[in-house]
Amino acid sequence: MTAEPLIELKGVRFTPDGASRPVLDGIDLAIGRGEWVLVMGPSGGGKTTLALTLNGSVPHLVTGQFEGEVRVDGRVTTSTPVAAMATTIGMVFQDPDGQIVHETVRDEVYFGLENLRRDRSDIMVAAERALREVDMLDQRDAEVMSLSGGQKQRISLASVLALDPEIIVLDEPTANLDPQGMRDVFDVIGRIRRERDVTIVMVEHHVDELADVVDRLVVVDGGRIVHDGPPARVFTAVAPVAERRALWLPQVAEIVHALDAAADPGRNGTSGDALLPMTVEACVDDLDRRLRADPRQVARELPERGRATAGDGDSAAGPRAVDPILEVRSLVYGYDPAKPVLRGVSLTLDRGGITAICGPNGSGKTTLAKCITRINPPAPGSIFLDGQDVTRLSHADLSAEVGYVFQNPDHQFVADTVFDELAYSLRVRKLEEDEIRERVERMLGLMDLRGREEESPFGLSVGERRRLSVATMLILGQKLLVLDEPTIGQDLARSEALFGILDELTRELNSTMVFITHDMRLVADWCRRTVVMADGVVEYDGPTSGAFVDADLLARAHLIAPPVIDVSRGLRARGHDVSYDAITVTELRAFIDRPVEPVSA
Repeated sequence: MTAEPLIELKGVRFTPDGASRPVLDGIDLAIGRGEWVLVMGPSGGGKTTLALTLNGSVPHLVTGQFEGEVRVDGRVTTSTPVAAMATTIGMVFQDPDGQIVHETVRDEVYFGLENLRRDRSDIMVAAERALREVDMLDQRDAEVMSLSGGQKQRISLASVLALDPEIIVLDEPTANLDPQGMRDVFDVIGRIRRERDVTIVMVEHHVDELADVVDRLVVVDGGRIVHDGPPARVFTAVAPVAERRALWLPQVAEIVHALDAAADPGRNGTSGDALLPMTVEACVDDLDRRLRADPRQVARELPERGRATAGDGDSAAGPRAVDPILEVRSLVYGYDPAKPVLRGVSLTLDRGGITAICGPNGSGKTTLAKCITRINPPAPGSIFLDGQDVTRLSHADLSAEVGYVFQNPDHQFVADTVFDELAYSLRVRKLEEDEIRERVERMLGLMDLRGREEESPFGLSVGERRRLSVATMLILGQKLLVLDEPTIGQDLARSEALFGILDELTRELNSTMVFITHDMRLVADWCRRTVVMADGVVEYDGPTSGAFVDADLLARAHLIAPPVIDVSRGLRARGHDVSYDAITVTELRAFIDRPVEPVSA
């Protein structure tokens, strides 16, 4: 980098108050003006803390032992008040509700400018420009709490843009958004970056939408920068150890790397100096060349799918139940009786397995979960658990059979330490302390929380708090477990590990898991059945493959199918006989790796 960097960190080390080890452990980083830098790494690796150093929140607001220097646009953050950095660097966090302070959109965007004592006419002009840039000008008089999650995140971004900062730092800004909302926010950020020439630093796990648009990828692990460079080069370098580094690879890169690794297990990266693809088109080009180079690869079909297909007789009405554990019949519910959130939901779940519930923000997914677990009061319609009306069960009896992992893990913590949080529900049930300790130790290991037993749950990272919240329910071994966005803030390795645990429990205990999520790749990999909700009704209930190949359904439900489906279609367009759309990397490999007889002369 020849020009003087806009952001520079030198030898930054930080150990928060109460922590036994540094969260940042020798960070050196320089970012130039106008760059878009993506920061990735394992949960708890230091990404959020790194972001908070950039405007001085660390160490001014998040206190602890700080060493080194952070210089932003010539100013040293440790000697500059956080408020004084507001016009230079704007921060957008994971949860928009955590940073919204006013009731109306207009007042929210005015707020920062008013605190800077700007002239009224200047405030109006700056706010209008910012709202137009995030496509929210028509909602300027709306109440913020009436907006969807994606709209709220746009308002948070507009509030920052109104201050006209040179740098925008975003910490997982799409974590709570449906797939289309995520794509919309990324598109808005990209457009703002081009039009304003601002510098973007973004912490994010989602890479399929970003890999080919950001300038740099910085990988943070254990409080240190372990990779820094153009995304294609970094992803290619980390691919052989991606699972160990707990990184999500772009799925198109994952496809090609999986083929290379299968062909030569000792190979590091792709053959020669080739880089892994970052786009669907580049992936299709690579696979097309491979197939045409092999004389055996002639007009063949994928082996029969292991999962059920959309033609099995299931539909939006739902599959036929064989051994139902849960039945929801014509359920209607609204927090405001005049505006029902659920408008006649009917659903039957068979015992065992993992079922995904997907749909746009505000479609009623979480409301349905809270009705099933009776967090919400009884409503018109009926819910039966193992044939028993849940309204006739005591809360104690119901909680012994049904668990609910909240969308926000902080809403369910009741103890002062991680150990006591895990032990709490077991002690309520008066289990022996030896058994309690045995169960707690097992969960600490499964959730990678060993060594954190005596820390406060609220002192953990977002990802660690999420794993703890899941563990507090898994430890009870309930027959039905509803998990509301359990992988938010989780890296690849821990997301896969969590689903491995859930899958094991469904088989060992014949437990039933309901997984509310926006993560379509995990749905494709782990869930045979998917329920799609939109506008308070069930739009689809059947095999996951059927949901992903219905373009109209995806559009109505704000869902985006995994990129591997577009790769399947791209190969078919090139003349390869891919008989249906593969929805996982494993399925696509089954086509490419399938042994075939040599073509006769």
